[in-house]
Amino acid sequence: MKQQSTYVSKYLIVDSTVSKLYAHLIQSYLNNSLIDFSTHQPLYELLTNMKVRGCPDYSEQVSFPEMESLVKGVSRALGSLSFGIDIGRHIHPSDFGIVGYALMNCNTLHQALGVAAEHKHMMNEGFQIQLTTRGEYCRFIIKDLINSPYINPLVEMDFAVAFQIAKFLVGSQKQHMVKIIQVNFQHKPSESLEFYQEYFNCPVKFGQETNELILSRKMLDIPVRSADPRLLKVYMRKVVRMQRQRNTNQATHQRVFIYISSHLDRQIPNMNDVANHFNMSLSTLKKRLQIEGYNYTKICDLVRKNQAIKLVASQTMQLKEIGLVLGFANPSAFNRAFKRWTDITPADYRRSTLVEEVESDV
Repeated sequence: MKQQSTYVSKYLIVDSTVSKLYAHLIQSYLNNSLIDFSTHQPLYELLTNMKVRGCPDYSEQVSFPEMESLVKGVSRALGSLSFGIDIGRHIHPSDFGIVGYALMNCNTLHQALGVAAEHKHMMNEGFQIQLTTRGEYCRFIIKDLINSPYINPLVEMDFAVAFQIAKFLVGSQKQHMVKIIQVNFQHKPSESLEFYQEYFNCPVKFGQETNELILSRKMLDIPVRSADPRLLKVYMRKVVRMQRQRNTNQATHQRVFIYISSHLDRQIPNMNDVANHFNMSLSTLKKRLQIEGYNYTKICDLVRKNQAIKLVASQTMQLKEIGLVLGFANPSAFNRAFKRWTDITPADYRRSTLVEEVESDV
């Protein structure tokens, strides 16, 4: 089994990977942008080491540190972190392999977005996708487990891709019906607000609590022009097989971490529930985690740590609210846990983050 890398930075710790498909899309964009790699040797060497040849499948993964280094190199070469939007402008469903072909054979945009949300983790284990419907509106939400500015372009890319693919799926005659009501990002903009509004053709807000596309439920009922139920079944069977193979190759503690992280908006599941979810006995789950050097309590603590660092740094919630959301009995208990994780209090961490943001803007 391939050794998984642990992402360690001032932002987050996540034992996860992202698909080489991201690197493939970025490399194709750079080639089309006529980037002279001779003047950006580290970037060229990084892409060479990643061995991105042709269009990789979902089994080919790179670590978050590698992806962060790639985004850093691209931002230096281009002088901007906004390239995710530009990549999304020219995307085609086939760029995403089997999942893309499945999308082209869904019945409606709603079904296509549902398929994309369900299998997004094969592309990026650091993103949790939710598609929620309430009243007249739907929300396509990206809950990222990575709190690094160099991952933000991937969030922007995913939203730009969703918009572009939706227009492609309905066909040229109905493209005008694909409209986003509002786009929310948790991070700060890399370009002018007009740059984002010009692409999404709707209000775009930054520094929000969630990354989300707010969509009309009526719009998602638009049929996909090339829908073929028989082909959809064929492609979905392939997607399921591919997912099973990935699960086989994925470390148990990593799968448990991702599952618990996706339930943070509710009560953290107990170990029995997690074992049942993965179709294994409680003793088997304990044994597998022990072999990998983990236990359930350690994973739950890591999940809380990741979310705490992200929420404290984001400035979107009061510190006492963060402690309650993460299940701490009182602010003192949260402060003690945060200091154990980071060696400083939540208030000091938030202040240091604000100072860094001010200095980065100077």
